[in-house]
Amino acid sequence: MFGLKKIEISLLGGLLLALLLSSIAAFAAQSDRLQGQVLRLHILANSDEAFDQQIKLEVRDAILRELGEELSQSRDRDEAEHTAQMLLPRAEEIARRVIQGNGYDYPVQAKLINMHFETRSYGTITMPAGDYDAVRITIGEAQGHNWWCVLYPPICVPAAADIEDLAQLESDPVASGNPQYEPRFKILEILEGLKKNRELSA
Repeated sequence: MFGLKKIEISLLGGLLLALLLSSIAAFAAQSDRLQGQVLRLHILANSDEAFDQQIKLEVRDAILRELGEELSQSRDRDEAEHTAQMLLPRAEEIARRVIQGNGYDYPVQAKLINMHFETRSYGTITMPAGDYDAVRITIGEAQGHNWWCVLYPPICVPAAADIEDLAQLESDPVASGNPQYEPRFKILEILEGLKKNRELSA
């Protein structure tokens, strides 16, 4: 009798583990799909000094103000990436102008790269940990806190007033920020970290 009960407990534990792994795998697949649907903006300040952080925010405001309309016109993710690539030189020019206007001469670099992000929230949108394509703007030594948002769909672009863009992400089961997904975000973040460690040690 005791042996039979032990077997039943083992079977139940195995079933629960299988269900958990299946749920995590499905969530990871949804996250991978989401990563391929968005384009992010990442601005890294020279340092964490107050004046450097302020410059970072002024660079952000100027870029979104001057390039926002063009960035918001993309009909799909590929077009958004192409537009962003074409606008990189102008983004650098805008950033330099803002920096010089503040009396500094930090170097600036704007690139379209694939980079790793931790789980982050932007308003009602939550982006799970993973590798995303992003327009990355580095200021000076790029040792300060960063600012990020979603360029496509154009959530952070002032010209993108179409609420459908926000609804598109909010309706996504992963990006919706539903509290029930929080444990999965944590597990996925751990798995992504382990994957990165393996890649670095390979």
